[in-house]
Amino acid sequence: MGLQFRVLDHNVRTEDMVAYLRALRRQLQCPVLLVWDRLGVHGAAVNHLRRRGAKWLEVEKLPPYAPDLNPVEYVWGHAKGVDLANYIPEDVDDLGRKVRGSLRSQRSRPHLIRSFFAAAGLPL
Repeated sequence: MGLQFRVLDHNVRTEDMVAYLRALRRQLQCPVLLVWDRLGVHGAAVNHLRRRGAKWLEVEKLPPYAPDLNPVEYVWGHAKGVDLANYIPEDVDDLGRKVRGSLRSQRSRPHLIRSFFAAAGLPL
């Protein structure tokens, strides 16, 4: 289990998600199970890859309108409430560096990631 991420300087698009998932597959070199919300871009990326034969990709969709079941919401909650609380960035680049630092810190703490799944009620 891990926390993989990319911080973009724009709203995520289908092509961003397709590139991200392909890079994730190359990095992990094993089948990928995604637990995703129902964001349209996520579904479009999965459909794109499946049309191109991505047998390595399995997706479990979260119920609609259920942020309390999404471990990623706890990741962002921790970033905003702990690492970025009372932080005033100099500019957008500074904010991006701080967000990436928070996510890297969380990634290196597997017990924290497991706690986000537990809070969401998702068995590991």
